Amino acid sequence: KEKTLGKLYIDNFQVTGKADYFIDLTKQCTEFGNITPFAQNLGAWSVEEGMLHAISHELSESFTGNYFSKDIRIQAPVEPQQGNGHMLAVRAQGTQRGYFAGMDTPGKVAIYRNTHGLEKIAEAPFHWEYTKRYELALEAAGDTITLFINGQRILAVEDSSYRYGMVGFARLDIGRTKFGNPHVKEL
Repeated sequence: KEKTLGKLYIDNFQVTGKADYFIDLTKQCTEFGNITPFAQNLGAWSVEEGMLHAISHELSESFTGNYFSKDIRIQAPVEPQQGNGHMLAVRAQGTQRGYFAGMDTPGKVAIYRNTHGLEKIAEAPFHWEYTKRYELALEAAGDTITLFINGQRILAVEDSSYRYGMVGFARLDIGRTKFGNPHVKEL
């Protein structure tokens, strides 16, 4: 026989404070064609060996987090496998607006602004290799968008186009990328 101890009605529920969390990809599953807790746009996304694998033939994105996050940082291991455009995302407001930064073409890193089409707004030389894992961090603080690789500040740009949005991963072109457990932190 089932025992009932009563009912609990919640009238008001709030979560306060700044976000600071990790996503353990080994604990995620596929729901409605997306890997939890992300929403994917285009590309083929799967979790294999504890990493999020992305295969794309065009701009493909995977978003998570609070849509209204302002000053925020996402940090994750990124392992380029093939092609160009292995990126993290900040202040993404859906599929047509936001910032991407990471390994661009061989020997280059870049920051892109998506304003209903990609525009490269900053670029720097950086030797990166396929199948090598890098610790990338992308930070949006005020009007400054900054890319860090392995703890070093590599590239920054001032841009005020987007003041808030989600974080995530992106592939800008044809190719494959492995993304590790992200750490998301509001600044």
